[in-house]
Amino acid sequence: MSTCKHERGGHECPCDADEELGDGFCVFHSPNPKKGLQAFTEPLTAYRDENGNVFPGFVFPLDSGALDSTPFKAFSARYSSVFSLSPSDKG
Repeated sequence: MSTCKHERGGHECPCDADEELGDGFCVFHSPNPKKGLQAFTEPLTAYRDENGNVFPGFVFPLDSGALDSTPFKAFSARYSSVFSLSPSDKG
């Protein structure tokens, strides 16, 4: 398995690339709009246990239906202190 191809400022992501997404990124850095909240939330919880609330370059899963979904509401409520939408993203 290859590692995520995300790199910024000389720091390379140590996570495994998500083969299901097929873009060479891990679930945190993949810009793929089809990555699901379920597939993202579980690894995020484990990541936060180890690293705290630091999300360098993470791409949170937001698709057109997710904002009104119960999983997204639960996700955003749980992480409200570190996650918010900009006014332009709220539609």
